[in-house]
Amino acid sequence: MRAKHLLIISLAFLFSLKISAQSYRVSQNSKAVVIGTSTLHDWESDVEDISGMGTLEFDGSVLKGVSNMELKFKVESIESGKGKMNSITYETLKSESHPYIIYKVREIKSIKGDLVTVTGNLTIAGETRQSEVMGKLVMENGSIRITGKKTIDMTKFDIEPPKAMFGTIVVGKDIDLDFNILLQKN
Repeated sequence: MRAKHLLIISLAFLFSLKISAQSYRVSQNSKAVVIGTSTLHDWESDVEDISGMGTLEFDGSVLKGVSNMELKFKVESIESGKGKMNSITYETLKSESHPYIIYKVREIKSIKGDLVTVTGNLTIAGETRQSEVMGKLVMENGSIRITGKKTIDMTKFDIEPPKAMFGTIVVGKDIDLDFNILLQKN
């Protein structure tokens, strides 16, 4: 009889917790732009193919945890509007052997209001480095929008910034990834 009471109390406690986990996928309405500099001019390229999924845990409307979250940016969907620049980008990022830039979230580092900082593993051109990313998280009709900007030093991924016109035009080593990711429930 006592075991039965403990079981009932334990179940009641578990059901009283508000924490819920929900599986999400990256919407096709997500956007990302790669922004960089060169000795000639600043430049931008849109990332046209973004995918991914993961599980988010909430206590009511407050984010409490992330598991199995992975974002994938298809390298050959990075589009500048200039064919030669695209081919240099794909070659520099080794798209044939590493078709995706991948970010795997490991944990939430901090939450301050609507700003969330996560740590994870960023893989570019086959090189993986731990990376911290901060974004603004907004709930939208059951979906979640995360916006932010991440500066990436290409040389930390063993990528030599591209050159053109016999080395007279050199791309800056730092690029910004400006992202607007929409997560929808599975």
